[in-house]
Amino acid sequence: RGYIIYDENFQPSRMIGAMADVTERKLAEDALRESEERYRELIENANDLIYTTDLEGNFTSLNKAGERILGYSQDEALQKNYFSIVPDEHHKVIEKVFKRQLEGKQRTDFEVDFITVENERLTFEVSSRIIHQNSQPIEFQGIARNISERKWAEAQLRHNAMHDALTGLPNRSLLMNQLRQAIARKRRNLDFRFAVLFLDIDRFKIINDSLGHLIGDKLLCGIAEKLKECIRSVDTVSRLGGDEFVILLEDIRSISDAIHVAERILQS
Repeated sequence: RGYIIYDENFQPSRMIGAMADVTERKLAEDALRESEERYRELIENANDLIYTTDLEGNFTSLNKAGERILGYSQDEALQKNYFSIVPDEHHKVIEKVFKRQLEGKQRTDFEVDFITVENERLTFEVSSRIIHQNSQPIEFQGIARNISERKWAEAQLRHNAMHDALTGLPNRSLLMNQLRQAIARKRRNLDFRFAVLFLDIDRFKIINDSLGHLIGDKLLCGIAEKLKECIRSVDTVSRLGGDEFVILLEDIRSISDAIHVAERILQS
């Protein structure tokens, strides 16, 4: 910092300067700038979707992973609102998250589906928090991980555990669950009636022995389709194993309804 000294004629005669060592401050500024740059690079190069929105849910930023996963460019994303890329049935979840964070909860983890620009529905595990400035909330920040493949695999495992691998029909475990529910419903409502039909295929062993198991499997799949065509949507046809099938008829009026279904199956 310098000062000019004037003489009695108001002419500049000399200068006085004072210097302060700002090396540490400059180093700190450079370190902060470098840290901010690394932080930006980390966000941009992350595999997870990272975003910010204002308090109304309008997007204010979206990283490159978000652009790649959702299919929106940065400019397109900034024209979007959180609720515009979330299916209607998930709106209440988002509203609840925003409300809880505005009420003071620092961080919230939840699952939500996002709809891509190609109208594909993807499931994300989101960690969201609210950002404050001068003790006032100014925006929401979220990190979202795409767990669609994991959710699909979990659903497939659940399906496989309850369905026959060959025909895709409910297996013994699922049949027993539905049968227990039917019995419980009967106990609550004496007017409710259901029937269980057992079916096996006569001389099926001859098919396997003469034409082979591949043809036998095709026959089982064909019979499974025939059985599904003979029942209502509220009924269940299941495969116990081998050539054995069970049909659960629910909410029938009388035993004659079950007899008519059995006759229709035999005719088919």
